[in-house]
Amino acid sequence: MKELLSLIILFIVGCAAIPISGSDKIRVTRNNSVVEGCSYIGMVKGVDRYNGGTLGQGIAEDNARILLRNNAVSMGADTILLSSTSTTMGGALAEGEAYRCIKKSYVEDSWGDWRNPAKGY
Repeated sequence: MKELLSLIILFIVGCAAIPISGSDKIRVTRNNSVVEGCSYIGMVKGVDRYNGGTLGQGIAEDNARILLRNNAVSMGADTILLSSTSTTMGGALAEGEAYRCIKKSYVEDSWGDWRNPAKGY
């Protein structure tokens, strides 16, 4: 029984997306005014179809967010205007528009909290 539990835990942890360098600096917002004056780069997407089901939806959602930010870094973006997210039994998807913006004093993180980067949050 312990071996089976260990195998399940290893499988779940082994399917986690790994953030790339710089992805933690990507701003993600649903507020259009944040990207006013920014340069549009292109559409960006993060998809996790490997996880899902009753127990894996949270993992799939986290992976989709990580992959969304990773893809934005690869495009040279610093901001994502999030257009849609969905989580189902079959996995998760996050889509948005990638932008390169002038640094602003306050940024909005992925889930709508305003944070001051000068304080190191």
